[in-house]
Amino acid sequence: MALSRAAVDSCGYHTGYATAPTLAGTFVKADAPFLSTERLGGAVDGPGGADVVGGNI
Repeated sequence: MALSRAAVDSCGYHTGYATAPTLAGTFVKADAPFLSTERLGGAVDGPGGADVVGGNI
């Protein structure tokens, strides 16, 4: 499950994720964001709201 966090007008906006053994849950949030300004080396400011198209984000 992907989720966007923080205010959309800030550098802190990012995409996180959670995993579960089945679709019914229980979901556990990952310790670190999947996409963030820091994780992308500052190349993208506030990445969030990811879409999956053709198996790619």
